[in-house]
Amino acid sequence: MTSRLPIRLAVLVALMVPAGAVTSLPAAAQWLGPYLDSQRYDNLRRHQQRLQQRRAQRPRQTDQSLTAHQRACAQRYRSYNPATDTYTVRPGVTARCRL
Repeated sequence: MTSRLPIRLAVLVALMVPAGAVTSLPAAAQWLGPYLDSQRYDNLRRHQQRLQQRRAQRPRQTDQSLTAHQRACAQRYRSYNPATDTYTVRPGVTARCRL
């Protein structure tokens, strides 16, 4: 008898609540849409600003101190490191430049 109590309670609640009283998920998504979009835009803008600051802080090597191979790799790969002759494929993965 105790196992039927939750089922009876659920049926009773379903009969008491009118059909239109429950807010559908799309209506809630429409209401939150502009707010969430503005949050995403702000987060993206802040991320881009942080990336620009990091790039500005990196010391630039002069082209005169690089070999022809290193200049070609630096021109092709933005993350190229001439000290190790590698570039970053994705976070945590590096590869040797073979130009």
